[in-house]
Formats: sequence, structure tokens, C-alpha cells
Amino acid sequence: MIAGLLWRVGIGPLARALREQKHLAVCYHSIADSGQHDHIRVSIKDFTRHIEYLVSRGYRFVRFSELAGAQGRAAAIYFDDGFRNVFTNAKPILEQKNIPATLFITTDYAGGARDPAVYASWGEITALDSNWEIGSHSVSHRKLSKISKEEVRQEMTESKKIIEEKIGRAVMVFSYPHGRASRETEAIAREVGYTMTTADTRFHKVRPDPDDSLAVFYWKALKLW
Repeated sequence: MIAGLLWRVGIGPLARALREQKHLAVCYHSIADSGQHDHIRVSIKDFTRHIEYLVSRGYRFVRFSELAGAQGRAAAIYFDDGFRNVFTNAKPILEQKNIPATLFITTDYAGGARDPAVYASWGEITALDSNWEIGSHSVSHRKLSKISKEEVRQEMTESKKIIEEKIGRAVMVFSYPHGRASRETEAIAREVGYTMTTADTRFHKVRPDPDDSLAVFYWKALKLW
């Protein structure tokens, strides 16, 4: 309510004129109107409105690996975990506008290893066209800042290897489970061959939450919420 009021009285547009971010990485998980994982589930309507807003603001959409070096205003849409509803609900919306995206896979979840009704199969993942970049979201989804360096290396290396073997191309980007990163984990990521992670500071990361109003999304995109 406060976010919407501040926007409507003109403070939001003024702030946007002064603070609109050049590069945005917008993080999603589950895209659905109902189902499991309520704490990370964004409705189809809200997802659509987010995309429409970014289009209206002149953002050019790129894959995650291209974001830091993009010219002009750019946004990367990415999805963590590998939920099947990304394929059924988000993918058609993106395809209508020819928008590229990045899918970060947790390999212990993929291919029916955990819950085939919830997570995408390897067949679905490998069938994605070139508009989709595939990255790693670790093997087990543990908080990498809470485990040993050796375990971090294993999580990053093994997931990269598994995904590359499945999709037949290099995996160069990594998304941190729970957003937990450190200087040590970033160093390991570089050592094992990732060129970019979600801890990169060259862009502003936006994570829409299920209860966010559209105005809250506007504020988050400005790095003010």
C-alpha cells in the first residue's frame, strides 16, 4: 500500500528518473497461480506484468552471461531450481516477445530425481532452444557459505560436469543457492571455470516475492526497496 501510494503521488517516477538501473538481473523460481513452494512462487499475471514493465522501460533482454558486458539498458531474466512450471507458464510468455532467459539447474532435482511432477526432466531441459542459457545451481542446493571449501568445489564442479554432459555444451554461469556467497566461493567459481555468478556486483539483482505489488517491483528495480 505504501509503495503504491508513494508511486502514485509522483515520488516513484522522480526516483526512477534519478536512479533507474542500467543492468538488472531478475530472479524467479516457480511461476504458477497455485501449488507448492508458496514462498518462492510468483503468479503468472505478476510475471507477465513484470516483463511488460521492463519492455516499457526500454530494457533489452539478454542471457545472464551477457549482462555485465551489455551495452545500454539491459535485463536478464533467470530461473533457479528448474521448476517444470517455468516451461508451461513462463516460457510461452517469453517466447511471444522473443525474450531470452537463463535456467539454473540443481542437478539433484533435475530429471525426476527428486519430484518429477515439480521439476523439469532432462528431456525438457535439453530441448530448450538457443534463446535459453543453462547454468548451474549446485548439486544439492546447500548454502555454500556454510560448508567447507572442498564441498563447495564439489558442488560447483560436479553440477557443471553433469549439466554439460546432458546438454552437450559448456556451462559458464552459476547461481548461488539461497543467495549465499563469499569471496572464497567466488574464487572457487572462477577456478572451476565459471565466468559469471549471481554474486557479481556489476548489475542490480531483483527478486520479486509472491506478495509484492507491482509498485514494489518498480521500487525493487530502482534498488530502493
